[in-house]
Amino acid sequence: MSNKIFVDTLFIVGLLNKRDQYHQKALELSQQFNRHPLITTDAIFLEVGNALSSSHKNQVVEFIETFLESDEVEVIRLTSDLFEQALTLYRQHQDKSWGLVDYFPINRGKILLIC
Repeated sequence: MSNKIFVDTLFIVGLLNKRDQYHQKALELSQQFNRHPLITTDAIFLEVGNALSSSHKNQVVEFIETFLESDEVEVIRLTSDLFEQALTLYRQHQDKSWGLVDYFPINRGKILLIC
């Protein structure tokens, strides 16, 4: 089985928003990794919904529903345990500028982060 590709907020926003500075790169990556299994979290979906709430709501809803229904995408659901783990990491790493969502632990084998 091939590595899972982690789908992050920046990628989804770039893919859905044609005016985004990363739109072209997101399109290229989506083609390059078209047949790979994907992984994301519903916390990422919350960030995407917030980022595109004024201009792309229908596209965001369609994208999320497609991911939730796909057998090729694993969506890690937000739980109170995962939230506590993320908050602990967030608290411990004051030297980082990462957002709280970036600390949600994903322990699912090999995952490639595409930036």
